Amino acid sequence: MNRCLRDRTLLLSSYGEGSEEDRAHLRACLDCAQRYQRLSRDLELIGRALREDPPVAAVDRLPGAVRRRGLVVAAALTALAIFGGVEAWMWRESVLWVRPQTEAGDADALRFLAEVSAVLSSTGDAPTADFADVAAMPETGWSDEWDAGQLFDYNT
Repeated sequence: MNRCLRDRTLLLSSYGEGSEEDRAHLRACLDCAQRYQRLSRDLELIGRALREDPPVAAVDRLPGAVRRRGLVVAAALTALAIFGGVEAWMWRESVLWVRPQTEAGDADALRFLAEVSAVLSSTGDAPTADFADVAAMPETGWSDEWDAGQLFDYNT
């Protein structure tokens, strides 16, 4: 009759609490002896693990370093793109300001200004001056600088 020991009986035997009959069977039965040795080895490993300090986990700094490096590269590329965009916008605006006017546009603008100046300076009964006449007009002595006190000086 096959009367192998239960796991609980093997555990009690490993702690020295098994009966003499169980220990005799353990010496005679090869299967129970193997199970007993496995159980003893496992209990020893568990006891050692509980007695010792926990092992220090291996710190893998590579993923964090790679992540930080990626963030730095992304920030640098973003700053470069923003800087390039602002510079391109400023360059485009400066080209619009610096772009030379065509000669026909200058002549038209001068002709218009001369006509407006002639109309504003005329008394109303004289014909308007032509562009050549306005360009040949003598200097009137007007200046852009004026004294605000002259506006309110009623004695003069």
